[in-house]
Amino acid sequence: MEINIHKEILELEPSTLISLYSIDLSSKTGSNDFYRFHGGENGYQQSIFFNGDTYQYYPIRAEGFVYDESKPPRPKIIFDNTDSFMSLKLKYFDNFLGYRFTRLRTFVKFLDDANFPNSRNPHSTDRSSFPEEEYVFNKKVTENNSVVEFELSSPLDLEYSNVPARDVIYNACRWCYRSTIGCGYSDDPVADKKNNELTATNDRGMFSDSASYNAGDFVYMNSKDDAGGEELYPRKYYVCVGATSESPLSDKENWIEDECSRDINGCRLRFGSSVEKTSGLPFGGFPGTEEFDF
Repeated sequence: MEINIHKEILELEPSTLISLYSIDLSSKTGSNDFYRFHGGENGYQQSIFFNGDTYQYYPIRAEGFVYDESKPPRPKIIFDNTDSFMSLKLKYFDNFLGYRFTRLRTFVKFLDDANFPNSRNPHSTDRSSFPEEEYVFNKKVTENNSVVEFELSSPLDLEYSNVPARDVIYNACRWCYRSTIGCGYSDDPVADKKNNELTATNDRGMFSDSASYNAGDFVYMNSKDDAGGEELYPRKYYVCVGATSESPLSDKENWIEDECSRDINGCRLRFGSSVEKTSGLPFGGFPGTEEFDF
């Protein structure tokens, strides 16, 4: 119970505080698998049992969990690797990158009965703990014959991390331009891939080899279709900047493709400030993950 853990803090002689750690392996194994361990911070080198889970002893050093006002912590975890045990795990578990790491802290008096003589906790029947602290493995800093060191980050600190099927990058949209999924833009051509605005005034429909075109005309060309004739990718639009009868695919001098720059400015050029203010842009990046200095 949360009340009991806070009451223990205020005791004149609180019991020993211990830290328990776990690594979520389910993304690799496909089942509810965890590697649970403790660092023997108080000289105890046997397994610890808490809430029905077993935490094996493994020599580690964990530091940097303190929060400050400017940014989330980026703790460092250093594992002993003198027997290459950790290196073997890293080969199978993809260096743990992106895996969830949890720190759980409690007092000895709240541990399971199995930790005490005669399998009975004489101090408490309660299994209180502080709230779990969740992090993700951000990068491997060092790996040698002695140690393996990792940097952890908050799950909210997402730049360059990965979620299913999407990379988290603050100013790069990964939606397919003009797709109905994600992007949703379907109006006239606006700009090239460098956000240079285009003058598109005359919709000439689908490009025709038998037609002639002048500056201001714009056409579309279908992208790849499947065997049944269904359009697999959105149409591509091109704006004419000089008189021509050649295809946009071959005449790059007189045709400019309408392409999104994939940054937030390209999104603003197409949807405008009113959409941004009222309903938000359908931008496929994560601008909130940009790093700031305060």
